Amino acid sequence: MKGCPICQTEPVNEKLLIRARTFATAENPAHPIWTFEAFCPNCELFVKKTIGPEWEGIWELPEIPASAMITAATLEDLEKLESEIDEYPTNTNLNKLEKQRGEQFLSVLKESDKVLKITEKIASGQFVSFAIKRGEFVVARYFDIRQLDI
Repeated sequence: MKGCPICQTEPVNEKLLIRARTFATAENPAHPIWTFEAFCPNCELFVKKTIGPEWEGIWELPEIPASAMITAATLEDLEKLESEIDEYPTNTNLNKLEKQRGEQFLSVLKESDKVLKITEKIASGQFVSFAIKRGEFVVARYFDIRQLDI
């Protein structure tokens, strides 16, 4: 099995993030899918892989859609993001997980990394997320799920 997409080191501390099923159609029955996350100790970042009939099960880094508007995040953007993550409510399990995702995003940020602000159009308007770019690679991505109005 292929390792980290950057250095090929085998990731450690693998854990199951999501277990789901695809939708059944007239042509295809439903299939189980699993998404795992692990940490590359060499690159100091988290990678994910999805296993299922249509997924190869290789470790991957986050992607930014080609249609997204990308700008450099300002110091104010970063300070606001850190504050929002620090103050994220932990009154439900979902909120606890979302706060952990934000803390994980900030934990891989290195001084030499670039932080990008990404704006995408979605059905209900605009959606803003942040990504960490290390050299030519996007190594982390974070969005506040509260934007989705779910």
